[in-house]
Amino acid sequence: MIISKKIVKAIVRWTLPEGFCDVVRRVHKKREILDRKARQTLASNHQLKDVHNGERCFILATGPSINKQNLKLLRGEKCIAVSNFFLHPDYNIIKPYYYCVAQCHSPVTEEAWQAWISEMADRTIDAAMFFSLKDQPSILLNGNFMNRKVFYLKFGESWDGAFVGDIDITRPLPLPQSVTLIALVVALYLGFRNIHLLGCDHDGFLHVYESRHFYDENKDVLVKKGYNEWYQRDLGEQFRAAYNLWLQYKVIRAYAQKNGINIYNATEGGYLDVFPRVDFSSLFE
Repeated sequence: MIISKKIVKAIVRWTLPEGFCDVVRRVHKKREILDRKARQTLASNHQLKDVHNGERCFILATGPSINKQNLKLLRGEKCIAVSNFFLHPDYNIIKPYYYCVAQCHSPVTEEAWQAWISEMADRTIDAAMFFSLKDQPSILLNGNFMNRKVFYLKFGESWDGAFVGDIDITRPLPLPQSVTLIALVVALYLGFRNIHLLGCDHDGFLHVYESRHFYDENKDVLVKKGYNEWYQRDLGEQFRAAYNLWLQYKVIRAYAQKNGINIYNATEGGYLDVFPRVDFSSLFE
């Protein structure tokens, strides 16, 4: 037997205290408004669907191996940079089209985050930015990216069974272990057919309690503000993080293979063995 909504409302009205019903209505209305705003923000990402269909791109991470490669070759290429890549001396030559930033997390303070975001806004020129929807209030606070293209991504879902269908950045995504995974998801949504990874060394388990990037750590605003990448991390957490990272890369690899997309690791060295290797300089011969 199907009970109509009118009957259900009548039962609720005459069996539950009015005060209780008012509280439920207010809470539901507030959640509905927040969800609607999030949906509208994420829906704007649809304009990016397959805008680079069939093209190639380079994802620029921040491993120390990048110092061994001539990134000036990337002039005119479609590039997606991440994290502190704006510190690279050739940034203004490369001029990445897109820039992905990881979700703010402990032990980064709000003061450190705002200082970093301000420098990022000054140094990233006109790259379209991707931030976590969770960080939207902080991004809007000082208007650093007011006249820029800014897109937000919603994270928090499980990697179990992720991307069985199409990758869709207008909907919630699995929370990534590395910002490079965010860049890969964005690249796939943009429609790139050949994707090349640079600076994905992923050898932190060989350099425990040591922060290693292509730049001098003292130039990192977050470090200047007291950020410690290895805060409260022991060996067990380090190995678990590496294991999870590899599993997530494999999910991306499976999606790419299923859809006829090529992902190559053009990193000079490093330990990421999930994707086939390619010599960086050979890509420009």
